[in-house]
Amino acid sequence: MNFRIRSKFIGILVIASLLPLGIALIVFRWFGEHYSRQSEGIRFKEAAVHFSYSMTHSLVSEIKLFNQWCELRKIASSVNAEQAGQPAWDEAEDVAAIQATEALWPTLNPDSPRLQALLQNELSLQMQAFIANNPHFAEIFITDQMGRLIAATQKTSDYWQADEAWWQAAVLLDEHMLNLEALNYDESAQVHSIDISLPLYQVTATGREIVGVIKAVLDASTIFYNSPVLDVKDVPTQEVVLNSGLVLVNIQNTQIAPLTKQINPKAAALLQGRKPGWALEYVDHDEPSVIGFAPIRLHLDDSELQVYGLRPMWAVIYRDDTLVMAPVNRRVRQITQIGILLAGIFAWTGYAIASRKIIQPITKLRLASEAVSRTVRLEEQPKRRSKLQAALESSVLLEEVRSIQTKDEIEELAREFAFMGQRILSYQEKLESEIALKTDEIERDLEFAREFQVKLMPQKYPRLQSPLKSDMMGLDFYHIYKPASSVSGDFFDVLKLSDSVVGIFIADVMGHGVRSALVTAILTTLIHNLKSHADQPADFLQQLNSHFHKIIYHSGELIFASAFYLVLDLENKTARYASAGHPSPLLVDRRDGRVVQLTPHLTNNPALGLFPESDYQTFSRATNPHDLFLMFTDGVFECSDSDGVEFGQARLKQLVEANQSTDLHTLMALIASTIKQYSEPHGLDDDVCLVGVEFLERNG
Repeated sequence: MNFRIRSKFIGILVIASLLPLGIALIVFRWFGEHYSRQSEGIRFKEAAVHFSYSMTHSLVSEIKLFNQWCELRKIASSVNAEQAGQPAWDEAEDVAAIQATEALWPTLNPDSPRLQALLQNELSLQMQAFIANNPHFAEIFITDQMGRLIAATQKTSDYWQADEAWWQAAVLLDEHMLNLEALNYDESAQVHSIDISLPLYQVTATGREIVGVIKAVLDASTIFYNSPVLDVKDVPTQEVVLNSGLVLVNIQNTQIAPLTKQINPKAAALLQGRKPGWALEYVDHDEPSVIGFAPIRLHLDDSELQVYGLRPMWAVIYRDDTLVMAPVNRRVRQITQIGILLAGIFAWTGYAIASRKIIQPITKLRLASEAVSRTVRLEEQPKRRSKLQAALESSVLLEEVRSIQTKDEIEELAREFAFMGQRILSYQEKLESEIALKTDEIERDLEFAREFQVKLMPQKYPRLQSPLKSDMMGLDFYHIYKPASSVSGDFFDVLKLSDSVVGIFIADVMGHGVRSALVTAILTTLIHNLKSHADQPADFLQQLNSHFHKIIYHSGELIFASAFYLVLDLENKTARYASAGHPSPLLVDRRDGRVVQLTPHLTNNPALGLFPESDYQTFSRATNPHDLFLMFTDGVFECSDSDGVEFGQARLKQLVEANQSTDLHTLMALIASTIKQYSEPHGLDDDVCLVGVEFLERNG
């Protein structure tokens, strides 16, 4: 695709305006994305650290508060005193009693004496008072060393607790140790809770023994919502996650929802070690998220209390990257719109200035150069424009070029071009005059060559007849000759060898034009010089090849000619012929109603001039009245249609077969018109020479 200078200049201005804008937008977007992700990641990390610290601080405070209350109230002593009046341990009886109570437990209502004995004893009243003063605790209950419930603030889901995992973990702990369970849903208290359980030890006669286990259910919502993370208007997703990737809780607004989902393994891999951080990673969506994370650890360094059972948890805060990038994208769109507007204004201003100072002068130069070019072309001018009109147009445009004033290199170029154009026009006028004289001379020479070549060919055909008076056989000749240019490389000749014998020679010199025509003159001369050998076709072609090769050998050029020589004998009614690489002529045998090729598969018959010595073979056949011999050059069947498909020898033979009953003149005219029509619209590309001879019975 070709672009005019105006289009190129506009393109350059647009590129020059938009390229810096594009680069600036790319750089701004890259730095904006990097800065936004980094600042948001740091913000989320700090929020996660704050959330972790607040949650840890609240949880530690509640644990210490509960432990101090247990010690101050001497809960272990109270449990021991509660069990002092009970009978000694009998495993069989106690197991049966536990099973019976456990079976009866779901049916007990709050007013039943048995349940009231557990909820209204001294221990239960102390625990209820503690919860009243510390509403963060939802439920507290105590079991004996066998797991039986002995005191509670409310009815628990089970009477016997020894089969629970928390109880089994707590009963194995030593004094000043407690078991802490991560977030779960407590069915008894009906809250999302963090469970605190610790063993109760008391000094007895046999030593220090465990007398029971106390469990406190801490309402998790008070822990989370005493730990604000971010502004309400800017709340991302906040979760508490185990380092395995299991999400324990999702905190949104004023609700806590325990989850069973897993975050992406790549995101879970970040939750290792002890340091907080941030990253861009896939969490639970198809799009990446900016994630901040911090470990949740209990710090009880200033207390003798030791905590066990708490699984590693992480505070995780994240938001989809598309939301993080939304402000950057909005700003990029704003800058893009403003930048395109400014770039368009600058480009239009630059184009207006350049159009007046650069493009218009160059356009004048172009129009002037085109006019000069049209004037100096050697090809024929269009009929609607004379050479004088073209010259006047060029002069006017050159004057416009001289008027260009830009005070720069374009003005200098215009001045030099105007001078050069005027010199070219003057020189062209002189050159055209000389060329016209030379052209006339060449045309006269070519016309003379064409006339000379035509005169070299037979001007009239010989009249022959059989010497036998009873035989009235004669010959009818006809030819069609159409050179591709003024002169041709195709030619034929007719040699009268006797009153009843005639030789017909046809040849096609390689190429066409003046050189080929000169070669035909040489061959014509040789044919007549070697006429003494003309009654024997093979010998005649051999002698002709030998002399022709000697002439062209010293030229250093590859020149050759295909040829076919036919000798017709009326007395003996025979046809003798030989070929030198020439297309096979056709014989129309009207007696048998068929068309045959004279030399269909002939080999070892090189064209004339290729080798110094060549052997040729003479063929002979009988002739009949009305036989028709059709000889031609390759221009007859090598003509092509608009698709480049050749006419071909097979199609030529079919044409002759379909019209074999017509006379010689009509048949050859039909062939000529058919190949002309076939080769339209481009016309014939090669010389055409078509020679026909027909046997006729003459009237006495």
